[in-house]
Amino acid sequence: KRCNIEVDERPVTQADNGETYAYKKDDLFIINTNREHAADAPLYKVNKIDFLPAPRIAILDNDSDILELLKKIASRYGIETETFQTADAMLAALEQQSFEAFILDWLLDFGETSERVVKKIKDALDPHARIIILTGQLNHYEKNIGD
Repeated sequence: KRCNIEVDERPVTQADNGETYAYKKDDLFIINTNREHAADAPLYKVNKIDFLPAPRIAILDNDSDILELLKKIASRYGIETETFQTADAMLAALEQQSFEAFILDWLLDFGETSERVVKKIKDALDPHARIIILTGQLNHYEKNIGD
């Protein structure tokens, strides 16, 4: 689960039973639920934990098998997904739902292009929206559309 935590500024010298502690790994604090951590990683007392909702992403692909596979993979990592087989359905959902990121198929059906969908997402939401484009068809001659 995702959460924001507030910890003491200084590490503790001894852990007390009944308290929650975290250790720092890279730039993140990891809540230490079983009291096991690397010996060289100091423990910090956790003062506050705010649990965050699972991230939500929209997935657009005309292949229902690919949609199901991506949904299962995302679910394993605690990511909620909404899947769409048409760009129109996904774009209509943007009026009622919010998503933290998007996964789009490069090749869409019904005369739709991924470039148009990217532009509509960025125009409707945020010019810096997080969008991943997947395909098995891309070759080295294709242009970069992420700009």
